[in-house]
Amino acid sequence: MEKAVDFCKKSNYYRVYLWTFDGLDVARHLYEKFGFRLIEQHEGTQWGVTVKEQKFVLDLL
Repeated sequence: MEKAVDFCKKSNYYRVYLWTFDGLDVARHLYEKFGFRLIEQHEGTQWGVTVKEQKFVLDLL
């Protein structure tokens, strides 16, 4: 994660985002440790299962 965020900063990206699912607590902890914020969530269907999709964003500027 550190290398990915550093790459984005060096590439002058102003924001990065990622999609994940509710219930992946270890992953969410990692995202939040690097400053990502949950900005959106809604129910969706993935692989035939209803899940709560979550969008996290990290502002770099």
